[in-house]
Amino acid sequence: MLEGYIALASHDSPICHECDIVATLNPNPRNVLLSSETLEEARVIVENYRAGTVKPGLTEDELWRAKYIYDSAFHPDTGEKMFVIGRMSAQVPMNMSITGCMLTFYRYSRGSDTATADFKSP
Repeated sequence: MLEGYIALASHDSPICHECDIVATLNPNPRNVLLSSETLEEARVIVENYRAGTVKPGLTEDELWRAKYIYDSAFHPDTGEKMFVIGRMSAQVPMNMSITGCMLTFYRYSRGSDTATADFKSP
């Protein structure tokens, strides 16, 4: 079933580079909501596959899905699970909230500045 499959551990293969680029350019914010159990299952599948052990009945699609989940939550160099707001999939929601807070603060600070200037004017 998975014989002759391109090794996930080899990041020199063109397929892995394309997958990394697509995952980087198109992070899925829903990955932030994945449970710890799902992340751990994906980690076990990917690490077992890299070690040469394939769970019986594992399909190629399940393997790629596990790799996608693994890449979205675990640090590529250390393999440690990253803090939720540090993950690539959290960048869009976190940046939106930061931008919203900045715009809200700017609006209120600008309004109070204008009101102060108008109050002091004759």
